[in-house]
Amino acid sequence: SGGLGQTFGDLEIVIVDDGSTDDTRERVAMRYGDDARVRYVRQENGGPAAARNHGIRLARGEFIAFLDSDDLWAPDKLAHQVELMDRERKAALCFCDRQIAGDPATSRFAATGFSGDLSMAGLIRDNLPMCTPSVVVRREALAQVGGFDESFICVEDWDLWIRIRARYPFLYVDRPLVIVRPGEDSFGRARLLDKWRSWLRLWSRHEALLLESGCSSSLVRRKKGDTEEALADLEI
Repeated sequence: SGGLGQTFGDLEIVIVDDGSTDDTRERVAMRYGDDARVRYVRQENGGPAAARNHGIRLARGEFIAFLDSDDLWAPDKLAHQVELMDRERKAALCFCDRQIAGDPATSRFAATGFSGDLSMAGLIRDNLPMCTPSVVVRREALAQVGGFDESFICVEDWDLWIRIRARYPFLYVDRPLVIVRPGEDSFGRARLLDKWRSWLRLWSRHEALLLESGCSSSLVRRKKGDTEEALADLEI
């Protein structure tokens, strides 16, 4: 189910077409017609961070959730997460588990070793177990921290989650309410270099913030050191 398949009905859908070359506009018009809950907007190709920020700027609701074109939400995903966040008003973000389409064993929580520890140190140690389509976040918190950093080639999601967690508590639902359909992604050497350089920039940028937020110096050093090692292996 996508957005309109949710049991939580008080929602709007903002479709951001990030410079596609197919018939996305026509398909949206055919599928949703003049449904007032659905808005379509097109932008020049700017990448995921730019597309999500565009959608955030247009959104009018208290909560923001993200759904990429390849992924699916369980029908009760938003209902569970919004109910939890309505009870815990101080929390700014709620995430859930996810699985890969066709393989119920691919729990992201299991893959990251998520212990349920929602402190900054716990989330960093457990490799930030939230994936973007699993997240529901208060729009007020996004306004406070500034949204996704569009200068990142990748890991822009981790960068945002760290900035939000430094200010606000998180919540989670221990159920796989998201199904990710993996696309055909090519991880050539150049792309791997970009990836690991982004990781290194992330750990360097947030080193002081992570220490202030309760991470041990050994944890921060390990994350940075593992990244430098992987990068060095690729740059040989």
